[in-house]
Amino acid sequence: MDSPHERPPPPPGMPPPPGMPPPGLSSQAQVISTGAGACASPPGPHPPGLGVEGSPAVALPSAEPNADIGQDIMVSILDQVKLLLAQARRDSEAKVKNELSSVNDVIQVLDQRLDAMITQLDDAEAPQVVEQHTVAQALAKVEQQWGKELGKLKQELHQTIFAHNHNADLMKHQKESIDEIRAELEKLKPPSPERIKLAKAHLQKTDQLLNSQQRQRRLEPLFQRLAVLERRLAMGWR
Repeated sequence: MDSPHERPPPPPGMPPPPGMPPPGLSSQAQVISTGAGACASPPGPHPPGLGVEGSPAVALPSAEPNADIGQDIMVSILDQVKLLLAQARRDSEAKVKNELSSVNDVIQVLDQRLDAMITQLDDAEAPQVVEQHTVAQALAKVEQQWGKELGKLKQELHQTIFAHNHNADLMKHQKESIDEIRAELEKLKPPSPERIKLAKAHLQKTDQLLNSQQRQRRLEPLFQRLAVLERRLAMGWR
């Protein structure tokens, strides 16, 4: 009997005879198919994922695309948080700088006035007598001006402290959001050492920004200085 490779091709429109490959296959593919059929082992149990013989296996969804999407979301959120924190820090520093500058100007003006008054008191002659009502009027004016400046200063300091607290709450909320997103991403894919290192560095920067809020405590010596100046003024008019 002739081999399948020596048989003539079937007429157009007729199916090929048994054992003969369909037209269009190369001779190399036919040889490979014949060799594979000769060496095929008897049918055994179907591998997992296959039903009856010849049915295609069902591909299981991979978690890698989800992990990549989550990582992209994490990177995007981290970039947005960094921009927000940097903008909040710049705004807070600029506002604190302006407030401290205005406070310093007020303190310098008060110091100059007090120094001038103390100099006038020191240069005043001992026998010179000042009427009591004149002293009372001058002292009342000084106390009135002092109260206005001190009230304005306290109001500005309270506004500055409120701004610092608001920025601290904002950064705390951003930190909690990052922690939640990181926990969700860790459920999808084990974190790599580089991601852990990046997250720790970001959290460290956030902690530094939170610690910078403690700069408002530097304003406390200003209140002490104002109290000292007030006592000096009160003692100078006695």
